[in-house]
Amino acid sequence: MAEGWGDWLRAWEDAKIAVEECRDAGEHVVSVSTVRAKGRASGLEVEWPDRVAVWTVRDGKIVRVVWFPTRAEALEAVALRG
Repeated sequence: MAEGWGDWLRAWEDAKIAVEECRDAGEHVVSVSTVRAKGRASGLEVEWPDRVAVWTVRDGKIVRVVWFPTRAEALEAVALRG
């Protein structure tokens, strides 16, 4: 996972991930974050709000990450509501 993130981050001159919410769901964690970045080659600034993921954690290690289009869908996937 670190290698994949490293490749992605190298494409940007400046990339910041602001975690706005983390919610405990047993063996899962639901996170909502905003990504802001500036392209290394183009200089283009971009923002991706409401990046929602469900992280599965076992024995203190991340074993799976699934990205969702909405917070509601992520919460439903781990049987939480609102």
